[in-house]
Amino acid sequence: MSGGRESPDAAPGVPDVPIPEWAGLCARCMQARLIVSDRGSMFVLCEAARTDPSLDRYPRLPILRCHGFTARRPEA
Repeated sequence: MSGGRESPDAAPGVPDVPIPEWAGLCARCMQARLIVSDRGSMFVLCEAARTDPSLDRYPRLPILRCHGFTARRPEA
């Protein structure tokens, strides 16, 4: 990974690794965090599920509609 720089679409704490577009809304949601296992498997963690029990912590992808969606801010 390159020097800790994070891209605007990168998951928090995962430098230069954007959430793939095939994840649907999660790819553009600031509540989503990409988890990469030691074996290279990728999962999307929904941080909004911590406070909203109606949301799945690890949702089945792609997500096309979500009441917990919060758009990421575009890069200035």
